[in-house]
Amino acid sequence: MQKNRWLVVALLMLVCSGVVFAQSGLKLTISTGYSFTSFEEDTYSDAAGTLPLGLSIGKQFTPALEAGVELLYPLGGYTWELDFLDLFKINTTFNQMLTGVYGRYAFGSNPGLKPFAKAGVGLYSGNGTVEVDGESEDFDVKSAIGFNLGGGVYVKENLWVQFQYHIVKREAEDMDEKSGTNTWDITLGYVFHL
Repeated sequence: MQKNRWLVVALLMLVCSGVVFAQSGLKLTISTGYSFTSFEEDTYSDAAGTLPLGLSIGKQFTPALEAGVELLYPLGGYTWELDFLDLFKINTTFNQMLTGVYGRYAFGSNPGLKPFAKAGVGLYSGNGTVEVDGESEDFDVKSAIGFNLGGGVYVKENLWVQFQYHIVKREAEDMDEKSGTNTWDITLGYVFHL
């Protein structure tokens, strides 16, 4: 239920930002690629991957500087399978959606390959599910503010490839301390100029 509430808030934020930025230079970007976990907890030290789906609305403030709002959702979540002595299997799925703001700075004026740096901050939210022998149970993970840093290259004016690292600490229910739920992704974005 909490996930749906945050999804509605994220979509409203994107729509409202479109109204606020309704001037020349507005960009709508759709992105996807591959995302891996880089969790601090030993239990999940093996990387789990998923397909992220991103949507952002940004405004070009200068020829080099773009800023806006973004939503990044890992389709299906990150899943680990643990096998205990061939007696039973535990599947753990962790969802982590980003709703945030970003800035992207492009270097150079070459219309072809143009490198850029990206930084952002936002709310990381989502829950988890544990499944043991077909029985599943959801668990809550508190939302937290986190950061992301990355870089990439514009292949064309409306097409980019980027690497991004997300740094966030979140606390699961029944845990006494926060744990790093960091992820990284490589994405391909297509930009629509509005």
